[in-house]
Amino acid sequence: MPTLELTRVTKRFRGTAALDALTLRVEEGELMCLLGPSGCGKTTALRIIAGFESVDAGDVRLAGADITRVPPQKRDIGIVFQSYALFPHLTARENIGFGLKMRRQPVDEIDRAVREALRLVRLEGVGERLPRELSGGQQQRVALARAIAIRPRLLLLDEPLSNLDAKLRDEMREEIKRIQRAVGITTVFVTHDQVEALALADRMAVMDRGRIMQVDTPVSVYERPAHPFVASFIGQANLLHGRVVAIEGGLARLETAAGLGVVGPAPGLAVGARAVAVVKSERIALSRMRPPDSPNAVPARVETCSYLGATIQYACTAGAERLIVLEPNRADAETHQPGADVVLTWRATDVLILADEGAGQ
Repeated sequence: MPTLELTRVTKRFRGTAALDALTLRVEEGELMCLLGPSGCGKTTALRIIAGFESVDAGDVRLAGADITRVPPQKRDIGIVFQSYALFPHLTARENIGFGLKMRRQPVDEIDRAVREALRLVRLEGVGERLPRELSGGQQQRVALARAIAIRPRLLLLDEPLSNLDAKLRDEMREEIKRIQRAVGITTVFVTHDQVEALALADRMAVMDRGRIMQVDTPVSVYERPAHPFVASFIGQANLLHGRVVAIEGGLARLETAAGLGVVGPAPGLAVGARAVAVVKSERIALSRMRPPDSPNAVPARVETCSYLGATIQYACTAGAERLIVLEPNRADAETHQPGADVVLTWRATDVLILADEGAGQ
């Protein structure tokens, strides 16, 4: 039995569907990330799970019990908000123990649970400090400790790292993963940051316009996107729209309107189908000469070259098509300046040709 199950959950605001018959299962002990752009419905889904929003249709189950109309305080769910929502007049220790106090737990049990929570988030020495005396990362850990101190059935995290700087975000991402594994608590993590989702999730649900476009492991979502939207949202990919003109030996050839040909697998597509070829930017090699026997070799011109630290990003034009290339920043790497004529190559196995659902047949 899954810990959490949403079945055809629909929510409308002023006639617009924020969630459109959304169905999702989160297994026991799993960390599920809801990922998508602003307005995709991920926060609405989290608020419905928490009980802060009602549903127009569908139901929500926790450990098999229907909680669709159960009030938030009776759902056995812990929540970490984006703003942390710590009580400014209470110490870290008092904040962590607040939920247990409201549940009228014995004082010695509260003390034991608070000590354990402080140890788990590595804040044993700051229990008597007020929130204003803590760093942003420490406040975030206190909020997390407060949520897990009540030992809820389910933990919800609402973009908890968005207020932290980049280095601290990386550190706290690892901490959340460590703590979630240590406690074994089923967790739903809402974020718009694909790096967070890829690093944290056991599985991730990519959302767009109130619907889940794909649910799978981070590796599968990144390497094998099921939909052009997923391909465009996860990582940096070039999407080349065209039509399948041939299929041979398990590989299809897509030709764009500008005449660019791309060879790669096209599961389930037939000759004549409108399709989009997905080519990840980091899978494209950039060279001066055309390599022999490459199924995908495109003459192009470098338009811009951007230094990004670990990578060099090239924007290249191949006729009417524009492709982005990411190359690792190696000491022996050749740099190609704007205006240089180059050849872009990639393997057929680095291409995925999908049905172009936005195009008419």
